[in-house]
Amino acid sequence: MGPHDPHWGDGPLLIEAVLENRVRAAIHGCLPIVDVRDVACLHSAVMNPGAGPRRFMFSGSSITFVEFVSLLSRLTGRTIHCTIVPSWLVTPIIQLMDKIQRLVPFRMPVTTEGLTVFKRDLKFVDSTTVDGVEIERTDLKVTMTDMIKWMYAAGQISSDSAGILAY
Repeated sequence: MGPHDPHWGDGPLLIEAVLENRVRAAIHGCLPIVDVRDVACLHSAVMNPGAGPRRFMFSGSSITFVEFVSLLSRLTGRTIHCTIVPSWLVTPIIQLMDKIQRLVPFRMPVTTEGLTVFKRDLKFVDSTTVDGVEIERTDLKVTMTDMIKWMYAAGQISSDSAGILAY
């Protein structure tokens, strides 16, 4: 995630939904978030002529959805609530959304694949990458603050949604 997403992708869509109180329920699970500016720095750092093909893992932060909502609430100075529900309750709904996705011209907000990643709380060891190219991760609070300020400045969310970050 990061500001200036030219396609208003998954990151801004998720933040917008939370800030506009369209996400009232969540399951236990974690969001893997990496700042796109850090990914850009990594790409720049590893583009060395003659180094040949290599693989790099760069995982960012992992945060529960409840912690994510709480972070956005604190950053905006607003009260945003989210209730935990059992995953068995939402899984059939999301599977149905996957089937409907094939028929509609717009993107559904959640997929079974996303739900699987979310529920698994995947952990990656990226110390070799981080140490090898000396990348310093952007703090998640900075990423989210920059995202919300950009979303407001771009006119995509209201001052009510951006809260204290609109001023």
